[in-house]
Amino acid sequence: MHSEGNGMQPIKEESPIQVQAEVKPEKKKIDGSVRVNITAIAALVVALASLFYFVYLNSNQKVQIAELDLRLSKVENTVKDVRADTQELQESTETTAISADGLVVKSFVSTKGGYQFNYPEAWKIETFELNEVVQNVYFGPGATVEKGLGQVKMIKYDKSVDAYLAENESEVEFENTTRGVINGVSVTKADFKSGKVNGFAAFFIKNGTIYSLQLNSIDPKDKVLFDVLVKSFEIK
Repeated sequence: MHSEGNGMQPIKEESPIQVQAEVKPEKKKIDGSVRVNITAIAALVVALASLFYFVYLNSNQKVQIAELDLRLSKVENTVKDVRADTQELQESTETTAISADGLVVKSFVSTKGGYQFNYPEAWKIETFELNEVVQNVYFGPGATVEKGLGQVKMIKYDKSVDAYLAENESEVEFENTTRGVINGVSVTKADFKSGKVNGFAAFFIKNGTIYSLQLNSIDPKDKVLFDVLVKSFEIK
């Protein structure tokens, strides 16, 4: 029982404080299938990267190989050219002398073709065909490997010179034909007309081969020099 006289208020009973427990966020568990998919994707990325790197290396290697092959091809061609030049020097020789006519001449010797002749010092000799048994040449002041004032050409033929001329008379007209012997070998000389080209020719024959000497000019001065060549022609 409380006393009202002392002015004291009655004490109220307070309800107890309720403490709420801390709620932590729930961690989601990664499903096993998700982990497998991630691993597979990673492996695929690595595989693709490796593939692209391999393709790059392979293509780069092919380019390098192609460049190497090109360089080797150029070297081989250079070696072939050097060998061809060396072979030509070995298959023919030239010396300077004075002819019976008092003309300064050079002597051309073809060991491959088995023949030799003298020609004026002012002329040049250029080989336009060379193999194991043949060496054909152009000659003249400005002779090249493609043309010349005339030529010496070897023709394999098992018949006579007359038969050869008869077989070619549809293309070439031969006139003033004469026959003789020069340096122990039979020779047939003739003037010829072939289209726009007129000139003189001499045909030596020995061992199944005709040696055709041809001058593509009717200039008397050229004819004199051509006669020097013909008179000196020898077959070994």
